[in-house]
Amino acid sequence: MSSVALSIPVAEGMAARGSGHIIHINSVQGKLGLPSRAAYAASKHASIGFFDSLRAEVADFGIRVTAVLPGYINTNLSKNAITASGAQYNKTDPSTAKGMNASTVAERILKNAHARDEIIIAPAYVKFAIALRNIIPSVYFNSMIKRARRNRKPSP
Repeated sequence: MSSVALSIPVAEGMAARGSGHIIHINSVQGKLGLPSRAAYAASKHASIGFFDSLRAEVADFGIRVTAVLPGYINTNLSKNAITASGAQYNKTDPSTAKGMNASTVAERILKNAHARDEIIIAPAYVKFAIALRNIIPSVYFNSMIKRARRNRKPSP
């Protein structure tokens, strides 16, 4: 939650100047909780809630807040992750390997951030899942239950 801690003094400085724009990079998992990602999704949901509230609180000071919610981005994040033993994970997860190019994501942020409060940069099926979760949550939840069952390792 370092982005939350950093945004407070930044917003104070912007308020003193009477203008500013905070662009917060988050994740679509802040809108969709996925099986085996509970802690990650929880932190992303909390962050979205904070920046949604901040947007309302600072608007009258000439400050805009834009949340950017990308899907998977092809980076070395999982490769450089540290395991429970402290060793480097040194693997690229399949979802990350199939992710969007970081330069493409950056270009889309620059193109859209000036005009929007929230930018979702993800494939159409992810945007559909977000809409489904909002409109017919039970269908989305049942789909995630089935996914969790498929992902579970069989008992010995």
